Amino acid sequence: MRHTLDKYGQEHKIIDQLVEIVIQVDRDMNILWGNRAAAEAGNTTPGQLPGRACYGLWRRKTEICADCPVRQAMEEKRPITATVALPDQRYWRVTGTPLFDENDIVTGAIETALDITEQVEMEQELRRGRQELAHLVAHIPGVIVRL
Repeated sequence: MRHTLDKYGQEHKIIDQLVEIVIQVDRDMNILWGNRAAAEAGNTTPGQLPGRACYGLWRRKTEICADCPVRQAMEEKRPITATVALPDQRYWRVTGTPLFDENDIVTGAIETALDITEQVEMEQELRRGRQELAHLVAHIPGVIVRL
C-alpha cells in the first residue's frame, strides 16, 4: 500500500508542474480536484477548488455554459476540444475527456485547458494585415504584385 501512496503523491506533483489547467469534474460540473495552474487561473488555492462549479470559477456564471466542451464530451462520450473565450478577454484551448465507471456510465470528466490568448491575438493581427494588403492591392490601379 505504501508504494501506491508514493506513486499517487508523485503523480500529483507532476500534474501540479504542468502549465495546463487540469481539473476533474463530476456530472454537474462541480470540481473534485484541480492542479496548481487551475487554482492560479481561478485566483484561488488548490484546496479551495473542490466543490466549486467550474462555470462559476471560469466564467462567473450560475449555470452550465451552453458551449462547454467538457459537458459536450460527457454527452457524446468522447473527447472534445474547443477554443473558449472568457469574459476577461482570454482565450483557452479546452479539452474535455469523459470518465466512465465499470458499467461504461459517464461519471464526470477531466478538463484540460491552455491559455492561447497570445496565439489568438497574433492570428487576428495577421488576418487584419492580410485584409489591409488585399484592400490596398484592390484599390491601387495598375499595380502588379510579384511574389
